Amino acid sequence: MEKFAYVIAFIGDKFVMVRHRDRAWEMPGGRLLPHETHEQAAVREFFEETGMSIEIIGRLRIDRKGGKVLVALVNGQVAKGPSEYNIKE
Repeated sequence: MEKFAYVIAFIGDKFVMVRHRDRAWEMPGGRLLPHETHEQAAVREFFEETGMSIEIIGRLRIDRKGGKVLVALVNGQVAKGPSEYNIKE
C-alpha cells in the first residue's frame, strides 16, 4: 500500500499551498520513505517544498478502503522559515 502525508499549515489566518510545475495548487506533501512515519514525512516534505519548518500540532487520518492509498493529513503551524512569503490571495 502506498502511503502519503500532506500538511495543512497556517501562517496567521492563511493556509500554505504549493504550486508544482504544470499542476494546480496543492497542500505540501508526498510519499513516505521506507521506515518513515507520517509525521516525519510531513515535516520533511513541507520543508523540501517550502523551505519552512513546521511544528506538528495534531493529526487527521483518512483511510481509503479497497484502494492503495493511505493519506495522513497533519495539522501544522509554521515554526520558522523565510522572513518573506509569497502569499497569493
